[in-house]
Amino acid sequence: MLSQLQAKGVRPYFYYIDIHGQVFLQDTYPKNFTSCFKDPKFLDFFMARIKRNTTEVFPEYTWQSPCGKEINFVEAADTPIVFHGLRDGHLVWAGTLRTPFLPDQLSVSESTGRIYHPLPPSSQGLARLQSAPDKSKHRGCALGLLKSSLVLAELAASLDQDSLIWHGQHYDLTRLP
Repeated sequence: MLSQLQAKGVRPYFYYIDIHGQVFLQDTYPKNFTSCFKDPKFLDFFMARIKRNTTEVFPEYTWQSPCGKEINFVEAADTPIVFHGLRDGHLVWAGTLRTPFLPDQLSVSESTGRIYHPLPPSSQGLARLQSAPDKSKHRGCALGLLKSSLVLAELAASLDQDSLIWHGQHYDLTRLP
């Protein structure tokens, strides 16, 4: 497989995205805050290009982020998009990218208790993730994960198993397997 890419002049790189949205080179050990990528410009560029890996090359990597003559193959602990901040009514993801927070569209996984939000609109380049197979499931990536520290800091006081009270409004959470 590697020889197929090299014959085309393509260099593969391998990345891992954890449940906190931290991006690492796959071989990095230990994987922690000090060893993840932190540059907002890089993260915005890398994450805005994420799409499903539809090649037959390295099928164990569900996602890829192409960049010129490089293909960045990506493994995600959950979804590749993780929202890590809530500012002025917008969820923040990657480095500085934002999307409106839609409390009426939150989902919760019955198996993990993790909270998910719809991906940003396709105008930000993610239509290919929104139209991914198994759209109703978070692994199909129509949804992005809310980082646990974001949920604890911003939502926990008004969140229960199946609903959220946000700015005085009650919203039911959609249940996911």
